[in-house]
Amino acid sequence: MTRARLAICAALAAIGILLWSPAPKRPVAAVPERTAAPPGAKPFPIPATFPDGSAYTPGAVLDPGTSIGVTQRADGQHIDLDLVPATGPPRLLQTQLVSEGGAFDGIAFTADDLYWMHTLSDGTGNAHVTLWTAARSGGPSRQLSADVGDAEFFGSGYDVQVVADRLYWAATRPGRQDQTELRSIPLAGGTVGVQVLDGAWAMSRWPWLVTAPSAASAGTRLRNAVTGQVVPVNAPPNKLLTCSPTWCRMIPDNAAQPAQTDLIRPDGSDRRVIADASTAATGGDVAVLDRFELLMTVIDPTSQVVVSRLSLYDIARRRTVLISPASTDSGIRGTYLWWSTGNNETLQWYGLDLRTLN
Repeated sequence: MTRARLAICAALAAIGILLWSPAPKRPVAAVPERTAAPPGAKPFPIPATFPDGSAYTPGAVLDPGTSIGVTQRADGQHIDLDLVPATGPPRLLQTQLVSEGGAFDGIAFTADDLYWMHTLSDGTGNAHVTLWTAARSGGPSRQLSADVGDAEFFGSGYDVQVVADRLYWAATRPGRQDQTELRSIPLAGGTVGVQVLDGAWAMSRWPWLVTAPSAASAGTRLRNAVTGQVVPVNAPPNKLLTCSPTWCRMIPDNAAQPAQTDLIRPDGSDRRVIADASTAATGGDVAVLDRFELLMTVIDPTSQVVVSRLSLYDIARRRTVLISPASTDSGIRGTYLWWSTGNNETLQWYGLDLRTLN
């Protein structure tokens, strides 16, 4: 799990540079003007709390009537992975004690089934990861495999993904931080296949892999998992990069540079500024639908709960549109954006199908 921890630290450091570094002393390219809510936007509600006082945080939206995510029970002792309908009680998929120090990662789904990784720590602090599945229509969850290797999670919607009739994920090669195991298993279960790749790689949109954050100092590259083609990313020096096969997000790797966020094509073309020093791009994946970047501007850093202005940068229309003037949390993956307002008893969640935006 080493690379995942490094990725989290790098992301936190990057946001820190963006939010708290002083304003640049030299001119920078203009940031797109912010406009009102995007045409066609029709947010839908997502449950935030349940009658027993449990609080829910979505991890993925399957459709406007269904999401999957983590519920913190009111007893403060249990964390559940739930499938949550728009109305009615949640469906428990798996539970754990808070004291077990576990996590639910790598959520993936098809029209019929759900998949996720469950991490638990043993008495010595070592993490053990298992792969689970459940039918969307109902029934018990079942373990699909315990042979997942040192699985990597970077907060991406691609960490675990369905490709045809198999499920794919990346893992660190035991004892070799310079090698990656591309692992896969039939959706119905069975023997895990392992392909060993030189280099530290993270999953991106299939069939592409991208240089893992822990190895980015050697230069960011894209690798086709099917053909083996490796494509170097042509980007300016002294930048922290997060890439998809079609776009890269760039921020400075030190406070001496103008603290802005840029987008650039992997070949170095079509560079554009999307945010200034007060704003951070927060999506785990770059350019969702090859069109949208989620932006967060902290408006009350002194509050117990961070309150932010939430916006979308629209690559196709070269504009920034306001989503929420005061959001307390958010997420974006696949074709959906979700965000919350309020906290505790005032908590409310909303979702938006990005495909409906004009």
